[in-house]
Amino acid sequence: MVRVTCVELHDSFDLVSWGKLVIHLDNEGSELCLLNEMPASPWIAYRADYDPAIALEAVRIHEDFLEKLRNLGISVVASRPVMENNVLYNEAFHINQTYTPIHTKHYFPDEEGFYEARWFKRRKGDFKAFDIGDLRAGVMLCTDLWFSEYARAYGRQGVHVIFVPRATGTASLESWIVGLRHAAIVSGAYVVSSNRSGKTMWNDFAGHGCVIDPDGEVLGATSRDKPFITIDIDLGHAELAKKFYPRYVTE
Repeated sequence: MVRVTCVELHDSFDLVSWGKLVIHLDNEGSELCLLNEMPASPWIAYRADYDPAIALEAVRIHEDFLEKLRNLGISVVASRPVMENNVLYNEAFHINQTYTPIHTKHYFPDEEGFYEARWFKRRKGDFKAFDIGDLRAGVMLCTDLWFSEYARAYGRQGVHVIFVPRATGTASLESWIVGLRHAAIVSGAYVVSSNRSGKTMWNDFAGHGCVIDPDGEVLGATSRDKPFITIDIDLGHAELAKKFYPRYVTE
């Protein structure tokens, strides 16, 4: 068993919210926490026009945030903006004492409030599983979820859990729940997702972080009143699930 926490963090994430999360993680004995997509700064891709000054400030805020994550003393999975040669990427990472990049987001929306295709690029690479102790995991960053062939590929790599950090709106929440459950079923893995929350002038983020088991059952979900939940992940259940339909079906 691994105790995993998922969250919904407000777009204006502040020190008070951070303090509440730290208390929750300690009280619940959490071993791993999934944060939502680029959690440390306000959402930057609401603007149709890329602004390098705004991008660099978001990069700086997230770099400073890494020290807080190291001090937690547990594993954290999240994403952050990184700048290389004046190109902006959304990089998924795992951090405990050591920072480990996983992969950059591959697929981007381009619509009102979510102009990510105009802000971010992707590096070459693929969706490779990684290990956190005995836990084998993969990450699908928000829109990556809709390319479900990668969820199935993660299942073939033997992952116990797929982490899905999100920044998604209320209007599409039901579709996202369907997509998250689908990813769990086709991979035979738990799906743990955390989402941004809160209404701004440009976005209405849905919250609703959740944990879904390999059969697609929702084990728990966050809410405005309960923004953090901690649930045990049964590694053996995820391993056994790979032997059953539809996961055993060959390509």
